[in-house]
Amino acid sequence: MVKLLPHNIPVFATTATANNRVVNDIKLQLGDDLIISRGSLLRESIAIQTIALNTREERLVWLAKNINNIPGTGIIYCLTVNDCKLVVHWLVSRRVSCRPFFLADIT
Repeated sequence: MVKLLPHNIPVFATTATANNRVVNDIKLQLGDDLIISRGSLLRESIAIQTIALNTREERLVWLAKNINNIPGTGIIYCLTVNDCKLVVHWLVSRRVSCRPFFLADIT
């Protein structure tokens, strides 16, 4: 789609995880005429937390009990699309406002 745009239209693309391999892939697709700006991955506004729970059921119960007590917004990563759908369904059934995001939605 980007290649169909007139050449005088600037395109702005962002990612938080582009390593050198990804940057090179983007250059192959968009051309070498890119301005690449990288910032620090250390940001005070971002925190990561992991909790070791053995079963899917334990994880879902923990989410339902604790998610509304965590300030701000967040992202729950799942290993599969089906897991993501299960988590969203579970949280919505407990009146937690959430939406799924799948890479397939943007391709």
